[in-house]
Amino acid sequence: MIQPNRKVLITATSFGKSSPKPWEILHKNNIETIVNEVGRPYTEAELIELVKDVDGMIVGVDPITSRVIESAPKLKVIAKHGVGIDNIDISRATEWKIYVTITHSANTQAVADLTFALILGTAREIVEADFQLREGKWPRLIGVEIWGKTIGIIGLGQIGKAVARRAKGFDMHILAYDIKPDLEFCLKEGIELCTLGRLLSESDIISLHLPLTDETRFILNRESLAKVKDGVIIINTARGELIEIDALYDVLASGKVRAVGLDVFSKEPPDLSHPIFKLKNVVLTPHIGSYTEEANTNMGIMSAQSIVDVFEGRTPKYWVNPF
Repeated sequence: MIQPNRKVLITATSFGKSSPKPWEILHKNNIETIVNEVGRPYTEAELIELVKDVDGMIVGVDPITSRVIESAPKLKVIAKHGVGIDNIDISRATEWKIYVTITHSANTQAVADLTFALILGTAREIVEADFQLREGKWPRLIGVEIWGKTIGIIGLGQIGKAVARRAKGFDMHILAYDIKPDLEFCLKEGIELCTLGRLLSESDIISLHLPLTDETRFILNRESLAKVKDGVIIINTARGELIEIDALYDVLASGKVRAVGLDVFSKEPPDLSHPIFKLKNVVLTPHIGSYTEEANTNMGIMSAQSIVDVFEGRTPKYWVNPF
């Protein structure tokens, strides 16, 4: 039985957008909800004021810092509406015995779909063709085929694996780099594990599917980007800070990199004054990898259920910080 007057702050702006079921889970358990009224991720200062009397949170990419956690004496659970937890101070949450949960695999297929949309969009210059046609032009833009090409997948977790399965449908040679690879999966799917250096130098397409950690931050930097194959396409649907933006601009502007597809940025929304946003060989989407009806519904249900489980004294299913 959930105690009365439990409050949950919902900062994730897409929570319950595709289905009422996530809201129903919370409300039928008499949980009071406080919704995001600013339509963007909260700042640390805003969160410090909002969390003072909440028992749970359902969060997006908002900065759940140590100061935020320390300002929430009643907080019992932080449910991530997604899988990336780099915006949450896990150490402090663990120290304070606050559950942190994720919506494991809920958005896997959605992000993998968008990855391939960006691959095709950049390879065939679809955005530029659309723009010119709307201006009354009839361009003959020369793209490249992806059939039979080599794709390098950096990070072979659930999303990386889903991208690999799609790549097989295009008869692609699949290279992968992962510090803890699933050897059985690679053998079954015909994926060739290799060093990062080889992946960079041999791939026609490079797709990033890593969590953001101290080790992966700027994994594509000036030094590593100098090693990529001429004419490569780079896709990032994971985290913006995996790529050093100034170095990426330089290899794009020089033509060494053919095109880039970005769904994520180190700052969101990004600073559009950066020259990379003026390049025509960059296709951009506003962090919508998980924005499908199916993924949104699944993430909402899973995050809401995590809240209920903790409030009812059960261990949540996808708990990432055991204490």
